[in-house]
Amino acid sequence: MDSWLNFKVLPLSTAERYANVQNCHFRSYVYTGFKLGKSPTQLHSELVQVFGEASTPSLRSVQRWVASIRDDSFTFSKSTATGRPRSVRSLVLVNKVDYLITKDPRLSIRDVASLVKVDKVLFTG
Repeated sequence: MDSWLNFKVLPLSTAERYANVQNCHFRSYVYTGFKLGKSPTQLHSELVQVFGEASTPSLRSVQRWVASIRDDSFTFSKSTATGRPRSVRSLVLVNKVDYLITKDPRLSIRDVASLVKVDKVLFTG
């Protein structure tokens, strides 16, 4: 068995835990604001005013949350979606790729993608 398969998943950092909690607060604000009649654009601009552009969810995220409120599928916590993920970046995958590249820097993107069983497009896009 290859040694790169034995990576341990590192615990969440304080910043990652804070981001998860803050995301729940953003979702709560969007839910309340939408129920009070505010548009996704208004809600996003208010969040940007308070938290700044770098710390605020994107306008598209706010629009998705409002759409899920409308169709009664909204949750306050981030849930795992079915189907193809928008991103497959995970700490385990990053560690595997880093290990492979460190072990053999001459590996092509195609080789790395096949070894970690991920589509090559995800590495180039």
